[in-house]
Amino acid sequence: MNVEKTKILETLDSDPPKDERFLSKALFKKTKLRLYTAIIRSTLTYECEVWTTTSVTKRRLRTSENKIWRKICGPVSDAKTNEWRRKFNKKLQEELGLAPVTSYIKRRRLQWFGHIMRRSEEEIIRAVIEWQPEGKIP
Repeated sequence: MNVEKTKILETLDSDPPKDERFLSKALFKKTKLRLYTAIIRSTLTYECEVWTTTSVTKRRLRTSENKIWRKICGPVSDAKTNEWRRKFNKKLQEELGLAPVTSYIKRRRLQWFGHIMRRSEEEIIRAVIEWQPEGKIP
């Protein structure tokens, strides 16, 4: 596991950034969403094309993303109890119109694979991807 991925996974367990930009009422939700996609998502998924994603990694990424989405959208007033509560994950996704971070990683992997397959056949990375072992596995 590389150092960058280790650092990113360690920060996923912590709270989302305490940056006031996501809590500010002065910024529109669209602006906050652009900040998220430009800065946070790109940092969170740095070199994701070559990660070995486990179910734990996927869960941590989704949890972290949902925390940030909740900061962007804010709470909702519950009509039954007259109290503030968090929005449900599905509602957040529908409201923001973003695909989950796991789908984003899959898309980036497919783009990277297409990039590698368009390279010439003599390049090392292409040979590594197309290599087939010979003989029987012991």
